[in-house]
Amino acid sequence: MIRTLLGLIVIVLAGYTIITENYEIQPYIQVLLGALMLVIGFSELKKGGKTRKWYGIISIAVSIFLFYVSIQTFLMN
Repeated sequence: MIRTLLGLIVIVLAGYTIITENYEIQPYIQVLLGALMLVIGFSELKKGGKTRKWYGIISIAVSIFLFYVSIQTFLMN
């Protein structure tokens, strides 16, 4: 449920950004994308299995990177 909702919000905001060429909301999109990747990572870890565990770890690492980039973007503005 949360995964679908976050994915839908990210897609709608990214589409809005592309259509209007207004890039001021891009850091917020990155935060939401980081949250989405974090949820995906935890759900993959919960499912278990060797391959799914690695997908979960990679997803969590990507979410940490996205949070770092979005924080840097907020601080630069």
